[in-house]
Amino acid sequence: MIFPFNLQYPYLLALYPILLLLLVFLMRRDFIRFKTEKEKKEYEESKKNKRMLMLVSRSIIFLLLVVAIASPYTIHEKTVPGDASLKILADNSSSFDVFEKNIAEDLKNKLEGKIPVSLKYIASGERSSIGDGILNNIQGGDNIMVVSDGNNNYGRDLGDMIIFASMLNSTISTINIEPVKDDMGIIIEGPSEVIEGTENDFFVKVNKVGIDPTCRLSVTVDGARLHTPGCIDQKLSYEFDEGYHEIIAELEINDFFEKNNVFYKIVSTVPRPKILFVSEEPSQLLRALVQIYDVRLEENIPPDLSMYRVVILNDIGADKLKESTDKLSNYVLNGNGLFVVGGESSYDRGSYKGSLFETLLPVQVGKGEGTGESDTNIVVIMDISGTSGLVFGSGSANTKLDVTKALTLSVLGDFKENDKVEVIAFNNAPYMVSPLSTFSEKVDLVDKVKRLQSGGGTLLFKALRRAEWTLENEEGSRNIIVISDGIDAAPDVALDIAKSAAGKGINTYTVGVGADTNSAFLKQLAQIGHGVYFEPSEAQNLRILFGKPEDDPKKDALTLAILDRNHFITTNVELGATISGLNFVVPKPAARALVTTSEGDTILAVWRFGLGRVVSLTTDDGSKWSGELLSKKNSQLITKAINWAIGDLSRNKDFDVEVKDTTLGKSTQVNVISNTAPSSEGLSFSKVDTNKYTASLIPERTGFHSVLGAKFAVSYNDEYAGIGLNPELADLVVVSGGYIFDPNDIDGIVEAVKKMSRRTKIDILSYRWPFILAALILLLAEISIRRLKENLLR
Repeated sequence: MIFPFNLQYPYLLALYPILLLLLVFLMRRDFIRFKTEKEKKEYEESKKNKRMLMLVSRSIIFLLLVVAIASPYTIHEKTVPGDASLKILADNSSSFDVFEKNIAEDLKNKLEGKIPVSLKYIASGERSSIGDGILNNIQGGDNIMVVSDGNNNYGRDLGDMIIFASMLNSTISTINIEPVKDDMGIIIEGPSEVIEGTENDFFVKVNKVGIDPTCRLSVTVDGARLHTPGCIDQKLSYEFDEGYHEIIAELEINDFFEKNNVFYKIVSTVPRPKILFVSEEPSQLLRALVQIYDVRLEENIPPDLSMYRVVILNDIGADKLKESTDKLSNYVLNGNGLFVVGGESSYDRGSYKGSLFETLLPVQVGKGEGTGESDTNIVVIMDISGTSGLVFGSGSANTKLDVTKALTLSVLGDFKENDKVEVIAFNNAPYMVSPLSTFSEKVDLVDKVKRLQSGGGTLLFKALRRAEWTLENEEGSRNIIVISDGIDAAPDVALDIAKSAAGKGINTYTVGVGADTNSAFLKQLAQIGHGVYFEPSEAQNLRILFGKPEDDPKKDALTLAILDRNHFITTNVELGATISGLNFVVPKPAARALVTTSEGDTILAVWRFGLGRVVSLTTDDGSKWSGELLSKKNSQLITKAINWAIGDLSRNKDFDVEVKDTTLGKSTQVNVISNTAPSSEGLSFSKVDTNKYTASLIPERTGFHSVLGAKFAVSYNDEYAGIGLNPELADLVVVSGGYIFDPNDIDGIVEAVKKMSRRTKIDILSYRWPFILAALILLLAEISIRRLKENLLR
């Protein structure tokens, strides 16, 4: 910077000393040949003063020209009144009927005469295209008020459109509204395909707005009614036999919408998959699996594995697997599953380390060891944006920032003393709270964290980029921990940076904060960053990854903990087990560690190998170390791991039809595996792969339907699923810089619109030509002076 100017290309100033040296060199050289020494001497005496004048003037001229090439400029900001008008975009969809329908029109009437105001309806009927409505009505630099419940079921994503509007300098606001009608809706969540004869969990969820009226909940499976305690969220377990099964959940209630009181679901069963269980000793695990799968026991791996979906190796040493490793590798590469169980003859106790068989596994044998010096580097990123000032959850007295601070201090307290830690806070820009250093150097860190205040927008990528710069040249383990609600103005950029960091060996872990956490984004960020996503209640699991070891690592019982709940195997699994032994392994970079001990030792890890899947269980089959893992409470972990390894249950079938459940107004795909082109009335099939055909179907009524012998369910239009005010709308408005108004605060709305209409206009003034002109004037002045002196001497 050259006061009072900024330079567009400041690095070009480096040309000046080079040009100055070249000038001095040329000025000291004579390019004229003289016949005698006398002539040369006379010439030098006459040129001595001229050279000094030229050296000074040309030095200044070169400086002016170099500064001009570097493009000096100044920035002038000024506030202009702008267009103090308001455009009201009103939701006229069916789901908004639980609110006062005329609220947008009443608001317009109250504002007329105070500011220019217009009203436009952007959604109607059972299609809530709120995002499209915003996109079609923003012009840039305008003020928009969205009067809606924020439930967007069609078109562009609402969050993307609000953030896009803010990028165009349009301000999106909304009003705080309460339902005036009472309504309840119901949905069923759970698997659509299960193994016959096995128990599966289903979740019945009840949505409520307004006063909770008296009601009855009825859930039936194939006409048989299940016991339900009342109109509340609940988990149901059921065992299905062969075929298709119809589940109906119904609310017996007199409320505003009748359509969302009944939900339909189809569950299909598949025959018990064939599993090969290879074991040299009797096994407790085998006794449990024969109740669920079609299991064949062998002491050695047979020549033909094609009939099995999964091969389970129970405590088999590497020397006995040497001749079968190529066979197992091809078996998994072709899309099958491998499940390797530990014990006293496998992994570190069975010579797996360095063997060809180890290359199939998601783990490598050994135990991670520290160097005694600081070999762990962690950057903790805290969200202090405007949305962090909102309440943590319904009924909570704490803000999300309060919880973020508490989580940060808790996480920091679990790190080892020789770990190097940096703390960054961010909103629309990153702020250094504490640079990368060990805890002995962080005297006032706790006080700094406690003093942080919320405000501003949300641009996580800037903090991620700074963390990446900090860690990319550090040695040892390099990690980023993001503590945020995940509501971000540029999520795609953040994902790109997390991917870039992962390519440099930097892992990104995320912790969600708040009832309205954008967990989908934070999960994706962790997955791309080769890390794990934790709910706020799971933040203590970071201690497993980075925390201090237990005082007595040799204690008899080791508690198991689910490290990553965002995988099919661990979703909705509650684990309460201890083990007395294990094999020591370390997950490979491309693997996912799902279950560990409380001390951080890997118990269950998975990865994909070619088209297939491999699971490593590093404790035994329950015969000696892990009996509690086979109890009814904990055994779901093992069965879900085997089911994940099995993968697509319809694979290798000659004929199969799959139709997913859907809702009214939404299409579903009919996927058929067949050696010949299928045919069904009203459907047009297209071939998408070898022996695979697909067609699109839009059902016209709710209930149960069938196509080519396959059943599927159709429930009410999803317009009625998200009844009530969507809290995401308020958060997105805050992120975009808008306001949430009380609809009766007319003066406040008018004043805010006038304030938001004031735009800051930025003018960039270039000062290149004044420098060029000064150089030209100086050059002409120098020439004039030399000419004048020459004339005087004549």
